[in-house]
Amino acid sequence: MLKKKVIFISLCVIFAFQGRAQISSTPDMPFMRNLPLEEKGSDEDAAYWNMMWYFKLAEYGDPKSQFVVARAYEKGQGIAVNLEQALRYYKLAAQNHHDEAAMRLGAIYAQDSAWGEADPDQALFWYEYAAQNNYVPAQLKVSALYEARQEYQKSYDWMARAMRILFPKAKDLEAVSGDLVRLKSKIKGGSDATPS
Repeated sequence: MLKKKVIFISLCVIFAFQGRAQISSTPDMPFMRNLPLEEKGSDEDAAYWNMMWYFKLAEYGDPKSQFVVARAYEKGQGIAVNLEQALRYYKLAAQNHHDEAAMRLGAIYAQDSAWGEADPDQALFWYEYAAQNNYVPAQLKVSALYEARQEYQKSYDWMARAMRILFPKAKDLEAVSGDLVRLKSKIKGGSDATPS
């Protein structure tokens, strides 16, 4: 009986390593090619398998996994840096309502960088995409972008939405936020419209 168990366990281990060798040569998963698995320690091995699952889940539409894969491509974590693939996965994640991915896209398009030239309209689009999901950091960013464009009413509206989330019991949002007061005075064209 013991001999059968040992043989069974040995066969399981052999098949596991054969499966791993097949996976490591998969052409559509670049992080899996040419990895010297026998030299890896347990932490690196665990990271390898975690990344494999993130890639698989990302392809099945999981927004968190898409975000993780995008960050891996952007930072070169476990795979070569590939900004084109990073952008692709950030967009997939954002379109699946991952607010941090939409915020990252906004940041990417906000300034000239290795990603390309700045596109303020695309930046605003992605920040607003996250803001519409009641993501307060995005709402504050959208408010600031509209203020920079001197579209004070839109800036005020986004700031007010953020304040309603941050202070749900406040009856007078302007009493809570000096920014709302400042924006309101800019809308009216008041003389105290300078930033505080």
